[in-house]
Amino acid sequence: MYSTLATLPIRSMHIDHLASHIGKACGIVAVLRGVPVLAAPSPPVKSPSGAEAASGRSPVLLLPLDVMAEVGLREEDVYREGPRAEGFQDAVFKVATRAHDHLITAREMLKNIRTGQNPGHEYEHGGEAEHQHPEMTGDDDTARDLRRGFGVLLEAVPAQDYLSRLEAKNFDPFAVRSSWKLPWSIWRALKTQQI
Repeated sequence: MYSTLATLPIRSMHIDHLASHIGKACGIVAVLRGVPVLAAPSPPVKSPSGAEAASGRSPVLLLPLDVMAEVGLREEDVYREGPRAEGFQDAVFKVATRAHDHLITAREMLKNIRTGQNPGHEYEHGGEAEHQHPEMTGDDDTARDLRRGFGVLLEAVPAQDYLSRLEAKNFDPFAVRSSWKLPWSIWRALKTQQI
């Protein structure tokens, strides 16, 4: 997201901060979306003669180890039992909550920036050289940059859509299906300038 904002060119620490929270949420959602694909064992490969060969990929579970340990989830149980593994849905819930917290923070920051207030908390990358923009001086610059770069921040909409559908399926990523409402949600977010 930073690269896309830089090509526009948008140089605002507040917009970078918003993009940081949205990017973290999108990354966490990508991990959750990948669980059914990566944790499922790959089907055996058949040779032209009909013999079965070992598949080239072993299943992988990318959930954070601290969360898995906290709920007592073992990778092997997920590989064997899928969503019925003990503690699996609890672990997914905890990880999804982290993503949702980032989206809530981004929404609050967006609201504060629009009203001319401080975004709400310090940016952890604020001291880094690539996030220092001395040529930007005021709230007018931030408001202008927010309007110009809002399309980049729309990445929050698919993440929120997935998290809502995951919650509706009781935090079972194997049961979540694509949403036909996503294009409408993106259009509405763009029109209302709300993520």
